[in-house]
Amino acid sequence: MYGWCGIVLRVDLTRGVIDKVPLDLDAARKFLGGRGLNSKTLFDEIAPGIDPPGA
Repeated sequence: MYGWCGIVLRVDLTRGVIDKVPLDLDAARKFLGGRGLNSKTLFDEIAPGIDPPGA
């Protein structure tokens, strides 16, 4: 892979930490496009019952 391809940049604004994480190619194939992959990531990372306006 060249450049940014194959890398996910995870930014934690609370701790001020930036991490480069390898892209899960299986997930990228199942959830085509940035919108699909980002929706899956959001679904996996956000706790059920969170208050969207309060987040």
